Amino acid sequence: MKLPLNEQDVFQLALTMLSRRSCSEAEVALQLKRKNVDGATVMAVISRLREYGYLNDAALCDLLLHKYSTSKKYGIRAIVDKLKRRGLPGPVIQNVINSFDYAGELKKAQNLIQKYITAKPVSNYEIQTKVARFLYTKGFSQHTINAILEELPSAGQE
Repeated sequence: MKLPLNEQDVFQLALTMLSRRSCSEAEVALQLKRKNVDGATVMAVISRLREYGYLNDAALCDLLLHKYSTSKKYGIRAIVDKLKRRGLPGPVIQNVINSFDYAGELKKAQNLIQKYITAKPVSNYEIQTKVARFLYTKGFSQHTINAILEELPSAGQE
């Protein structure tokens, strides 16, 4: 593949990347650097993309938060982790997380464990351990996990 040599070619390459998938500034920079584009050209292209409105980390963060929170299978910890992996800056993530619906997180966790708990008889301790582990891996906060565990059947049913 012929490597782009000038800024316009790199700009077209970045537009092609963005036409396939919304990317953060960090993702675009990383992809361009992998194509052996020099740092000054990368910064110029990112600035131009930002100017034209093709790159907006805050809007992308809002979109991804909505996507992940409505998917009903991720807690706030997992969502923040996914946003960080997309290369979104910490302050942008923090601004969006401040609007997160923590009450909805509890409802999501309740719905998830209803599907997760099996009908086979097991001890209450095993259920609590499995539920806590399951919710933790799905990124739910410790506060939400504790609230769910308090709602589980009492230990007298072992």
